[in-house]
Amino acid sequence: MDLFKNKLLYWIQLVKVSLSYISNRDFNERNLIKNIENSSICVFDIGSNMGSYIHLISSSNLNKKIKFYSFEPNLSILEAQNHIKLPSHHQLNLINAGVSNINGTRQFYKRSISSQSSFLKNSRLNEFNNIKHTELVKTFRLDDYLEDNQIKYIDLLKIDTEGLEYEVLQSMENILINKKVGLIKIEIDPNENRVLNLLHKNNYKLIGMTNTTYIENKLFLFDGYFKNQTAT
Repeated sequence: MDLFKNKLLYWIQLVKVSLSYISNRDFNERNLIKNIENSSICVFDIGSNMGSYIHLISSSNLNKKIKFYSFEPNLSILEAQNHIKLPSHHQLNLINAGVSNINGTRQFYKRSISSQSSFLKNSRLNEFNNIKHTELVKTFRLDDYLEDNQIKYIDLLKIDTEGLEYEVLQSMENILINKKVGLIKIEIDPNENRVLNLLHKNNYKLIGMTNTTYIENKLFLFDGYFKNQTAT
């Protein structure tokens, strides 16, 4: 039943993204993704859930070679990504782990709606605090993962970790300082100044917003695209 709900959520997310292209005349996410310059690109999806963003990137770049690195702590959800239809020149690497500011293990809290599961015991919304199961999951620092796997550059990095976005950025200090990532999509809490300050400090400029969420007419969350202004 949970897998059905999560599959339904996957398709709702795709429809939501598609509708945003139609209604948003100022920022076109698909065009931005299609215009990544390199013919062979590296994409990291931190908190990939059912893989709807991977599907979007793939379908927008059919003429390019892509290596996807999909990080998802929920193994059953991660394995469902094997059903994503990708062309043969798009390679999907599934990593059953999370990204954190330490290498080790951490308690992961599974909720009925998989996109709300996280390493935080308390969800941003009380309605999603119905924890079904907890388990220890491996975590990596992103700096160390790139070094261990001899990855020199990330063209596009997406971060959606339900409140731990700042810790992910902390784990990639070397990546940010040395401009090893060109474009970052990250879920932003407008009240979390540390995320914005750290990106600004490393010369990443906000160039567009998608998936804005309002509660009681106040901006609650949004996905921000940040571009490295000195990247070549």
